[in-house]
Amino acid sequence: AAAQPQPGPTPQAELLTAKGVMLTAVPPIAVRGSPRRSNSKTKGAQRRTYSELRSWPKFKEAMDALLDSLDDTTRRYRGIILPGPALSTKFNAAADESEVRGPMSLVSLIPNAVAEDMGLSMELVGGGSNRSASCIDWVVRKRAAEMQLALGSTPPRHERLDVQVCSDRIFGGLEIKGDWQWDLQEGEDPAMLPPERKVALEPAFQQLFGDMVMDEVPVGMISRHNVCTLVQRPRDVRDKALIVSPAIGLGQMLLACLLLLKLAHERQDWKPDLSRDLVPPTPTEGMDAGRSDSSPHQGHDPGSGQAAPGAAAGEADGGQPPAKRHKADAPGAQGKSGPGPGPACARAELVVVDAGSSGSNGSRANHGAPDTQGAFASPACHSHTQLPLYSFASVGFTGRVIGATRYGKVLQGAVGGVPAAIKVFDPRFRGAAEAMHHEWRVYEHLGSKGAQGACAPRLLLAGELYHTGALFLALSDEGRPLLDQGVLGAAEREELRKAVRGLHAAGVLHGDLRRANCVCSEGGVVKLVDFEASSILPLEGEDLGMVVALKDAEMAAVDAL
Repeated sequence: AAAQPQPGPTPQAELLTAKGVMLTAVPPIAVRGSPRRSNSKTKGAQRRTYSELRSWPKFKEAMDALLDSLDDTTRRYRGIILPGPALSTKFNAAADESEVRGPMSLVSLIPNAVAEDMGLSMELVGGGSNRSASCIDWVVRKRAAEMQLALGSTPPRHERLDVQVCSDRIFGGLEIKGDWQWDLQEGEDPAMLPPERKVALEPAFQQLFGDMVMDEVPVGMISRHNVCTLVQRPRDVRDKALIVSPAIGLGQMLLACLLLLKLAHERQDWKPDLSRDLVPPTPTEGMDAGRSDSSPHQGHDPGSGQAAPGAAAGEADGGQPPAKRHKADAPGAQGKSGPGPGPACARAELVVVDAGSSGSNGSRANHGAPDTQGAFASPACHSHTQLPLYSFASVGFTGRVIGATRYGKVLQGAVGGVPAAIKVFDPRFRGAAEAMHHEWRVYEHLGSKGAQGACAPRLLLAGELYHTGALFLALSDEGRPLLDQGVLGAAEREELRKAVRGLHAAGVLHGDLRRANCVCSEGGVVKLVDFEASSILPLEGEDLGMVVALKDAEMAAVDAL
C-alpha cells in the first residue's frame, strides 16, 4: 500500500514570534523553463517624468532597527505554508503579471497581522474594486476601523463611494512585475546601475511614480516576488526624485513589507504636502535618460514648449536622445465607421498644456477649448494634430472614483466650473488608446449632429494626464447610473427610449445598452454613456433593412432593462 502522510505539525506550521516570522524566507516563484515571455504591459513608450533615482540613505539600518523592535517572546504567527505536497517549496512559474500578483495575497497576511499587533493603522490589499484612484496592483490602505474613527461614523454601504474620497485612505502603492520586466538582482542598488540598466527599469519606475502622484502617497514598492525594491518620494512635492532601496531578496521580503506599512503609518501627515496638483510638469519629450532635474527650482513653461531658465541640460533639446515618445491616434474623420474601433486618420504628437489652477482649463492655443455651452471643439484630423497634456488640476480631479470601466476608471472632476466625469483609459490595458480615440470620434460625430448634451454628455476636454500616461475624456456629469435606481419607472423608461431614439437619429448605434451605461439626473433626464462599442452609421450605400433591424433591436433592449 502507498505510504500515507503522517499527521502532525511541520516546521512551517510551528508558531513563531513576530521577529521569528519576519526572518522566514518567502517561498520563491519558480523560474520559467521556456525562453518565451509574456506580452508585457509595461511599455517603454511613455516619457519619464520622475527626475532621477537616488539611493536610500541608511536603508539597512532602518531594516535592522525595525527587526530589533519586534517582539521575540510571544509565539502567535505561522510562516507561509504552500498547498499541495508536503515537500512543496516553490510557487509555480508565472506566465504573466497576474500569476505574480497571486502569491502576494498569501505573503501579505503575515506583515498585515504583525502590523496590526504593533498598532500600525495600515494594511496591504489588492488595488481592485476602486480602492484607489490609480490602477495600481496593490495598495497600502488605512484599515476600515481607523477610517471610521476618523470619519466619526460608518456611512451606509451603498453611499460609501460618494461620501469617501477613496484616495484619502491610500498611503502607498505596489507595482507587481514579472522577471522579464524587472531585471534586478538581490543587493543591486538601482540608483547606482549603469545608464543602460537604468533605462531598462525606467518603464516600471515611471508607472509606479505616476500611480504615487495620482494617489498622493509617500511610499511604494516594485516587486517581481523573488526580488523587490522599496521606493519613497521626498516630502517636497517639487522634487520629483525617487529614493530607492537596494534590491531585497526573499529572506527579507516580509520585513520589507512591514517597513512599507510602518513608513506609510508614520507619514500620514505627508499626504496634504503631496498634492497631485502641485507636482511640476515635465517637458513633452520627458526627462533625459542621462541627466536629472532634481533641483526644485528647475522648471518648464508648459505653455511655451521651452525649458525655463535654469532647467537641466538635455530637457528641452540637448543631451542624450529622449526615450521613445508616446504616439496616439487622433480621432478619426466623422462619417462611416465599422462596428468596432476603427483606425484613426493621423498620428498625434504630444504638447504640454498649462496646468492652470483647479477647475481651470489652462492655455490651449491651437487646441480646442472647452465651451461650457456646447461640444468640445477638438483639433481637426490632420497630420499635425497634437494631443494635449493636462494636469490633474486642469480637470479638477477631486480624488473620488465614480466607477470603473474595461480600460480604467471614471473619476469625479470639474472643467471650467462644470461638474465632470473624467473617463480614464489606462495604458496598462491592451487596446485602451484605440478605445479612447474611437469614443472620442463618436462624441465628435454627436457634436456635429447637435446630439451632445441631448442624448449623451458633452465632451469638455480630451488629452493625456501628466505623469500617468493615461488618456482621458472629460465629460459633463449627467447623474448616477440607472444601475443604482432599482426598478425603472414608466417615466425613466420613456426617457431612456427618448435618448436611444436621439442617438439613432444622430446616426449612432450604441452597441452596449445596459443600465450601467445609462445615467439619470436628479431631474429624471436619462442620457447614454460609454461609446466604446458604438458604430457610426453610414449615410448611404448600406443595407437600410439591416440598419433598421439593429435600431429595433436596441429599442427592444430598452424594454428588457
